[in-house]
Order: sequence, then C-alpha cells, then structure tokens
Amino acid sequence: MHQRSCAHALAILFVCFAAFIAQSQAQEGATPSPTPRCPSDHAWTGQADADGKATERVQPDQASVSITVSSTKQSPASVRFGTPCARTPRLSALTRALLVLQARSSGQSSFDDVLEALTEAGLNDTSIQTTGLSVEPNYDTDYYRPRGQLPTNFTFSQTIAISSTPDELGSYIDVATEAGGSDVSIGQINLYVSPSLSATTQNRLRSLAVKNALASLDSLISASEDAIAGSVMSITDSTFPPYVPFGGAVPTMRAGELADGAPAAPTEIFAGLVDIEASVRVRVAICTQG
Repeated sequence: MHQRSCAHALAILFVCFAAFIAQSQAQEGATPSPTPRCPSDHAWTGQADADGKATERVQPDQASVSITVSSTKQSPASVRFGTPCARTPRLSALTRALLVLQARSSGQSSFDDVLEALTEAGLNDTSIQTTGLSVEPNYDTDYYRPRGQLPTNFTFSQTIAISSTPDELGSYIDVATEAGGSDVSIGQINLYVSPSLSATTQNRLRSLAVKNALASLDSLISASEDAIAGSVMSITDSTFPPYVPFGGAVPTMRAGELADGAPAAPTEIFAGLVDIEASVRVRVAICTQG
C-alpha cells in the first residue's frame, strides 16, 4: 500500500514538472509577431519572402608566409668507407648530443641572421609568429648490420610565419633567403582580406542586398493586379566571412649563379581578387485591395 502511494505521488510530481517546463518554454519561445501594415484601402492577406544578394570583388590586403630555417650536422664517424666489410660505427651518446648541439647552434645562428634582416627591413615583431621548432635524427639504413638503421645526422629547424601586405611580402621573402642562404626554405603563401576591410565591404553590400530583395518582392507581388507589397516584417542576415584563397609554394633558392653578378629578380606576389558577398532574406506583408 505504501509503495502504491509513493508511486502515485511521484507520477503527480512528474506531470506537474512536465507542465511547468512546457509552459516555461512556451513563454520563452513566444515572440511578439510584427503587425503587418498596409495602405488604408488595402487589407493584409498574407506574407512573402525573397532572398537578396550583392557581390563585390576586392583585392586581398593581407598576406602571410611560413619561413623555415634548418641546419643538419653529420659526424664523420657516421660515414661509410671502404668495402662492404667495413662496418658503420655506432654513434655514441656523447657524439649524438654533440651533433644535436652543433645542429641547434648552426640553425639558431642562421635563424638569428634571418630575423635580424627581417626586422631591419621594417617587419614589426607583432608580424612574426613562431609556428614550429624541432630537432630530428636522420637515419641511413645499414644493410650490413643486423640492427638496421643508425642515426647519421641531426637536423634542427625553426619555422616562423610572417604577415604583411601583399606588396611588401615579396621583398621580405627576398630578404630572408638572402640572409639565410641554403638554410632557408619558404612555405605556402596565404592571401586574405583583413577583418576591417571585410566588415566595411559587407556592411555596404548588406544594404544593397536588402534593396535587391525588396525589388524582387515588389516585382513578384505586383504581378497580381490587386496586390501590393506592404511593410517589412523581418530581415534575416545569412552573410558569411569571405573565402580565404591559398597560394602555392615559392621556390626556396634561385638555382646557380647569375651571369656577371647581376642582381636577383625580386619575388613578385600576385594578390588577385576575392569575391565578398552579402546575403539576406526579407519578409513583407501582402496587401490586397478591396
């Protein structure tokens, strides 16, 4: 008997709680619908929706590129000499540690030269960001040893990403390759529209997109002889940030020596154009005469 009473009380409590939740959700979700307005000689008979878009092509005003400075140090003991009977000696722990320190020291020296050259060329510290740092062993398979691979050298590399305008990026690439020489490799170039330019352009395009949507609605509703477009009931913005295009890799170094000591041709960056779009949906009242 006691168990039945508890179960009945729990059931009542659950029903009351469910009713309370449903009422709360209904109150939260209830938004006052706008009152459609029509001319005095027309009556509101419905509503219509239309999408409006506006597009503008702009040139990216920001660019970035990754620059990697690396150095590899190899021990003479890791080089194989003579006939196949000559075995490749193992690198001792002390030798491996020494190679790591040498690779890091050489790589850091080249990196400092590149960084100093970039700052002297006018690149701000806030436009430089470290994106990678590694010390990795490299292996050369020795088929004459039962234990297989042996580390032959170590590579230290440090990667930074620099950002500037597209017009300036090419000169910074030239500065980095000249300062770091063969230790420098240039990665992928990214071209994009800055947030400020994107926001300014999209705000201007939103206004045009709304006008285009209203023109479409007026044309559609006016096709009926006794109906016209009334007041705007809602505007929904579905504009997304502009697409960011990606460029390809840039050659690391120029092959060979230039004839008669001629200066190297400057690196050119072509920014191209990016489509920025604004998209809205407008709902208006349909007013019928009569």
